[in-house]
Amino acid sequence: MDKVVRSVGIGLTVIVVLLIILFSLEDSSSVPSISWIPFADKGSHAVAYCALGFSIGMWRTRGWKGFAVSLVCVVAFGVLLELVQPQFGRYLELADVAADAIGGATGLGLMAAVRRLFLHF
Repeated sequence: MDKVVRSVGIGLTVIVVLLIILFSLEDSSSVPSISWIPFADKGSHAVAYCALGFSIGMWRTRGWKGFAVSLVCVVAFGVLLELVQPQFGRYLELADVAADAIGGATGLGLMAAVRRLFLHF
């Protein structure tokens, strides 16, 4: 079961990363607005990075060290995309990085809870 969960997590992480890159570098008028997500753009960032954190949490190592390394990677990815966005006609916003970090930490925490409650690894 452990190998299956890890393999699915890696596949989901690749898909989520590609979608985040696509929507982060696309013209902001082309990015779909999802009305049920609160806090508009920042909420969308948090939800996307929550999905990223959750998928990374499926295959990362357990414990606080694994959580911390995974969160640093998620935040670094968000910072990198924010730094690249001005080259694509988008704006660099530190509030987006904060939303990314909150979402990533939430996703990692959710997966840690799922592991503890249901998967036992």
